[in-house]
Amino acid sequence: MKKNIIFSVLVCLFIFNSCDIFGSDDDEIVDDSTTENPTADAIIYANFTNDGVTQDLTLDQSLISGPIQIENQAIFSASGSRFYFEFSGVSFSVDSDVYEIQDIITQTNSENQWSPDSENFLQREFSKSLDIVLVLDVSSSLSENINSVKNNAVSMLQNILLQNSEAKVAVVKFSRGNVSTALSSDLNLLSNFILNTSSYTDNILSGGTYNLEGKSETALYEAMLKGIEILNSSNARGKGLITFTDGKNNFQFDLNNDNKDVVVDALNTSNVKSYTIGFIGNNSEIIESTLIELAVNGDYSSANLSQLDQTFSLFSNSVSAIYDLTYNTNNAPFSGTRKVRFLIDLNQIN
Repeated sequence: MKKNIIFSVLVCLFIFNSCDIFGSDDDEIVDDSTTENPTADAIIYANFTNDGVTQDLTLDQSLISGPIQIENQAIFSASGSRFYFEFSGVSFSVDSDVYEIQDIITQTNSENQWSPDSENFLQREFSKSLDIVLVLDVSSSLSENINSVKNNAVSMLQNILLQNSEAKVAVVKFSRGNVSTALSSDLNLLSNFILNTSSYTDNILSGGTYNLEGKSETALYEAMLKGIEILNSSNARGKGLITFTDGKNNFQFDLNNDNKDVVVDALNTSNVKSYTIGFIGNNSEIIESTLIELAVNGDYSSANLSQLDQTFSLFSNSVSAIYDLTYNTNNAPFSGTRKVRFLIDLNQIN
C-alpha cells in the first residue's frame, strides 16, 4: 500500500542518516510479482474452465488474501470472441479502513509458473450496483450554519455522482420528523431537495404543518431508520448510509424509537455500511460515543465548519469505493482447469 514516502525520506535524512528508501546501486529492488507468494496488497485466485460448451470462473477462497469483500458469484456474459465474468459490489476494507484500487496485474499459471497475461485480464469500474442515503440534520441548532451545511452536502453528492454516474442517492432531511427523496442519479433533483425548505405535516402528535428547517427537535434515530428502510428496499450490492447531525436524539414520534439500539439492531441485520458525522457548531449537543456506535461497519468523524468540505469528501470517497470486477478473456476452449490470479495494488483513502 502507498506509504508517505516524503515523510520516510525526511526521517531517514535527519534521524538515521543511513536509510535507503529507493535502493542503491548495490541493492536492486526485486520484483516478486511472478513468484509463488507475491507481496501484493490484495490477491484473488481463481480457477477458469472452458470445454467449449460450458464456462466457469470460481474463486479459490482459501488462497485469497488482503482486505477483500467479494462474493464467489460471477455473472457470465459473452460478446463476439470474448467471455466476461463479473463480480459486482466488491470492496476493500478492514474494520473502518477503506482502500481504493490503484492497479491490477493479471497472471496465468502455465507449467507451474506465473506470468503476466495482458490479453486476458481483470478490469475494474466503480460499481453499477451502489445505493447511498444521506441523512441530513436541518434543525434549529445549525442556525446560521445551515446554508454552508447544505452547500457542502450538495458538493458531496456531486463528488459521488462524478465518480460513479450510475450510483443512486436518496436524501433524508430531518428535525421534528423527516422527509425524503427516492433513490436517484439526478443531481439537480437531489440538490434542489437539499437546498429548498421542506415542510412536514405531523398527524401523529397533532403538531400541524411546519418547516423542518429551524425546528428545535432532533429526531435522529427515526431519520436513520428511514434511511435504512430505503436501502433495505434496494437490490444494490453496495449500500451506504451517511448521517450528519449536530445534536443528540431528543424527539421521536414512536416511543419505541427513543434508544440508539433500535438503529444499531437495524444496521446489524442489514448489509448497510453506516458512516456518521458529528458537526461541532455553536450549540452542538453531539454525543460522540453514540455516533461511534451508530457507525456500524463504517466510520465516525467530527467536523467544524472549516472541516466540513474535507469530511464530506472523505466519507463520500469511502462509501463510493465499491467496484465491479470483470475477468475479460478469449473464448478458446482448453482441457482441464486454468489457474489465474489478480495482484491488486491498493491505496487507503480514509
